[in-house]
Amino acid sequence: MRAPNIIIALGLILLFAGCGGPKDPVSFYLSDQKPSEARGVVPAGSAALVVSKLTFVASDPDQHTISIKFSPADASAIEKLTRDNIFKTVVIVQGSNVISAAVVSAPVPPDAGFMFPVNTNLDFESVYRALSRLE
Repeated sequence: MRAPNIIIALGLILLFAGCGGPKDPVSFYLSDQKPSEARGVVPAGSAALVVSKLTFVASDPDQHTISIKFSPADASAIEKLTRDNIFKTVVIVQGSNVISAAVVSAPVPPDAGFMFPVNTNLDFESVYRALSRLE
């Protein structure tokens, strides 16, 4: 009778404290859609860039934005992606969530961070925690 109770207790401990959850990478897709149209579903096809490690994650709940910074190699790839795709929509996806979509208006310099608004149909704190797992 005690063994099932111990197993349940250990499961709850792992669920609430231990594992940290999955570390889904952040994927960047290119789209010809307007940002408002691109926020609904994950785009078909392969991502233009997939990032598995972030060097910095910060949130601004009042503005509903998140800022991230990339490793040097990924930062160079983001700079190239944004430089080559001015006026295209970049769709930011993690797992099955479309976190944000925005039109590229200028290249993102390799030493700069990347700040974006989080879709209002997602739980802001959950998105922030999921991105923080990549730090």
